[in-house]
Amino acid sequence: MLRSVSAARHILRNVYCRNTYLRPPVNLAASRFYATQDKQVNEDDPEARPSPPNEENGKEQQNTISDANNMRDLIKQLEEKETELADLNDRTLRVLAEMENVRMIARRDVENARKYAVVPFAQALLSVADNLGLALKSVPEDALNAGDAQPHLKGLYTGLGATESELLKVFAQHGIERFGAVGDKFDPNKYQAMFEVPSPDHEPGTVIDVTKLGYTIGDRILRPAEVGVSRAQ
Repeated sequence: MLRSVSAARHILRNVYCRNTYLRPPVNLAASRFYATQDKQVNEDDPEARPSPPNEENGKEQQNTISDANNMRDLIKQLEEKETELADLNDRTLRVLAEMENVRMIARRDVENARKYAVVPFAQALLSVADNLGLALKSVPEDALNAGDAQPHLKGLYTGLGATESELLKVFAQHGIERFGAVGDKFDPNKYQAMFEVPSPDHEPGTVIDVTKLGYTIGDRILRPAEVGVSRAQ
């Protein structure tokens, strides 16, 4: 639309220039000759003298001036409309960009709501996972590998291990992973230091003991891991 307005303005300017400024070419030598002849004829014949300009010539000149003014007004109006169209185009682009941002934010909010909807329920199950882990650690390996080991103890241990594995599998299906291991570099964003002890076998700031595992869901910390950290001697 802006191109069509510019083209119309260009055409009107050309018409305006032709009506206002173009004049037929004049032969100066011929003009002087005929002017001299006319002067002689006019002096000899009073009836051949030029008559004063009539009313039709005056009206034609006024019409030409009026047409030129109209052309100028039309060009001005077209320029104003072109400015208005450019402003409307800019506003339209801004509105479209804002609508796209709103759609992206809404889409992200819906995705986050779906992803993190299980957070309260998962936090309630973390204690179950902790208790299963403590129960498995409470059974000494010697008691399981001894020749006189109780079959019921082995069966109970195996059942607890299977239950923990199934629970962790369900966690993984919902994007929940656990972390925390001895030897990890201490990260205050993921770990909670419960104590610090000097350790000649580890660099300062190294996890040397894990008292409670941590869990993440997506890119969020569901629960920080509680650990012991080595410090410089």
